[in-house]
Amino acid sequence: MKKILQMIILLLLSISSYSQNDLGWNTILNEQFNNNYKGWHTESSDLRYAQISNGQLIVKFYNKGYSQLNGVAVTFNTNKDHIISFSIANLNGDASKKYRVYEKKNDGSLKEAWENSTTWGFVWGFKDWDNYNCIVFYNNREYNQYASGNYLYNTLVKVYYKSNGKTTTALDWKKFQYIGTNSFNVTIEQYGGNSVRIYTGESLIYSFTGGVFQWYGDKIGPYIGSGAKIALDYVTVKEKKPHPKTNWTEYSLKSHWTKNGIDAIEGIYENAIKSDNSPKYELAVVKSDNGYNLIYLSGAENPNWSVGDIKAYLTKTATPNLYKAEYFMGDKSANEDLYISFENAVMKVIFTGRQENLYIKLYPTSEDNITSIGGEKSSGTGFALSSNGYIVTNHHVTNGASKIKVKGVKGDFSKTYNAKVIIEDKNNDLSIIKIDDPSFTSLGSLPYKINSNIIDVGNSVYTLGYPLRASMGDEVKLTNGIISSKTGFQGDITSYQITVPVQPGNSGGPLFNANGDIIGIINAKHLGAENASYAIKTSYLMNLIQVMNTQPKLSEINTLSGKSLSEQVKYLKEFVYIIEIN
Repeated sequence: MKKILQMIILLLLSISSYSQNDLGWNTILNEQFNNNYKGWHTESSDLRYAQISNGQLIVKFYNKGYSQLNGVAVTFNTNKDHIISFSIANLNGDASKKYRVYEKKNDGSLKEAWENSTTWGFVWGFKDWDNYNCIVFYNNREYNQYASGNYLYNTLVKVYYKSNGKTTTALDWKKFQYIGTNSFNVTIEQYGGNSVRIYTGESLIYSFTGGVFQWYGDKIGPYIGSGAKIALDYVTVKEKKPHPKTNWTEYSLKSHWTKNGIDAIEGIYENAIKSDNSPKYELAVVKSDNGYNLIYLSGAENPNWSVGDIKAYLTKTATPNLYKAEYFMGDKSANEDLYISFENAVMKVIFTGRQENLYIKLYPTSEDNITSIGGEKSSGTGFALSSNGYIVTNHHVTNGASKIKVKGVKGDFSKTYNAKVIIEDKNNDLSIIKIDDPSFTSLGSLPYKINSNIIDVGNSVYTLGYPLRASMGDEVKLTNGIISSKTGFQGDITSYQITVPVQPGNSGGPLFNANGDIIGIINAKHLGAENASYAIKTSYLMNLIQVMNTQPKLSEINTLSGKSLSEQVKYLKEFVYIIEIN
């Protein structure tokens, strides 16, 4: 029972982890200004100029004291979330100049005037000039005796909305950028009528929750102040799709697998460590036509998650056990910039630029008696016990296997041998298998011996193994460290705690001392601590050998003593194998 508890708390090592996109959104407007199918105003007059040219909408307004909207109607569902993106450029640019405009006299004639504080921006949710939302930019210069030319130039931004003729300023002329460009890529995220976030590029310039920005009307478009001349490169509007759902529940999934069988990847997984960015999710992996679906079962902190919601779509890559994920974050926003890998009973969610999340498989266990069907291979590590084909690995590597294959004998990874379990020790997580293949001859003369003496704290140790093959490949990997404790997790006397870094796939690998003797068998790492791994003491392996019906002949000679680490590895790597499980 202690070993079972340990495996729940630790990572089983056989067991070799934001940006908006189109996954959760429908594009309802994609205006690139290649034509004028939406009907933007392109009529020119004495007081305005507008045209579509070279993929831009260019607008200039000359009426002093007034502003203008060049807008088009977009059909919105006001109860849904929307993302409005556009690129707008101020073609005037220079805050030190005045720009010619005109005033209309009583007789209808125009009088020349000047404007030196031109504003421009964007309007959305426009119904009329008494009901709309707006972001406005303004180029400003301010005196500074230390600046070149005694002036500093910057851009100010204002955000406001007008409801029933009353203007409410949400952001009042915030200084946010020294002018190096007069072009801005702006994203407005409007969440129903509850909140709004506004970005320029990657910078958040405004965020508010409280239901103040409404969809008063259906028009959007550039705001042009008196004297302003702007160019709009594109406008896109996306509307959030309903979150994809299934009818799966934990009960229906288990019933499905009991009836139809389950492959090596399918099952129920739980996030091993809760963090600020990663709730204690319980998720199910179920096979789909195109790969696998990740199904939400429990653990979300966002109450909008329901049992059966899709958490991710997984699509195969060219690398075995590694999947490209279309993943829904905690706020249900879509993220396609991540991958998910599987190594036996561990699922790893691999985020770009962020710590990986590890999920331990909770279902099925060996006691659930679920039929295993064809699926992805999982793998661990094993090492030669005797020249006639006996190999040591972990019980949790071979547990429940319908087929066991061994790769890497004498360094040949092109040849695979069938193997079978000879004896297991579930309590101490040990398994001895034997190659059972007509093409097999011998593993060769072993260059090491098994040392069952207790090793003191501080002694140097190292391991060889095949971790994370999905991303690291099939070349044997060396990691080293020291014995940090003579006892394992929670004082377990059957194990050493070591500082040797190990990963999923290292399970069953040999732990060597500086002379090349085998002193332990890698089986776990502590997920909540740095540089804390565990290896079963070889005395427990010797106990298991003693109860075998036919005991293998063990090597009694170590030919590695006195050799450098790199020289030892040259010999040892031919006796450390990939153990593949189906």
